[in-house]
Amino acid sequence: MAISDSLYRFLLSSGIMVGGTGLAWMLMKVLVPTKEDMIKKLPAEATSPEALATQDRINEQFFMVLKENMNSSNPAWKVMGLKEVEEKQQKRKDQQQKKEVKLKEKQSSEFTTE
Repeated sequence: MAISDSLYRFLLSSGIMVGGTGLAWMLMKVLVPTKEDMIKKLPAEATSPEALATQDRINEQFFMVLKENMNSSNPAWKVMGLKEVEEKQQKRKDQQQKKEVKLKEKQSSEFTTE
């Protein structure tokens, strides 16, 4: 039974794609170090819990500033820093607390008048 030319080309290209993907996956597994291997190569002071906590805090602050700048209507060249973002968030919290206090006062006054 003879294989048609189009079927031959399909099987050949499929084999090349599957084989290439498999080869790339195997090379990745061999060449890319695991997280544990990368941590072993770091100095001891960089892997201490205090250093990791500090790095986590810095990352959280960075993403907080990035998120605030993305949500702001300012142009890209007027980027807020950490201090401005913290002030803005504090203002937001204060306004929210004032609203809650006013709402509680309103509810308590309505409750006492009834």
